Amino acid sequence: MQYNANGYIFFNAGAGYSDSGKWRTEDGRLCTEMQRTGPSCSDVRLSGGTLYMKRPSGEILKFEPL
Repeated sequence: MQYNANGYIFFNAGAGYSDSGKWRTEDGRLCTEMQRTGPSCSDVRLSGGTLYMKRPSGEILKFEPL
């Protein structure tokens, strides 16, 4: 995932799936309007240098710096 300062996101999961669209923050949530998957908002929290994102499905993703 690549979030650009101009409000656009690019996503490439490999295996031939990619998507792009707009992103914004709203009330502690990260909201996207993707071309293929449509609009959604996810709760986002930072803890000890690790970013956690809870998707609308309930799945929690963990992002750590490389």
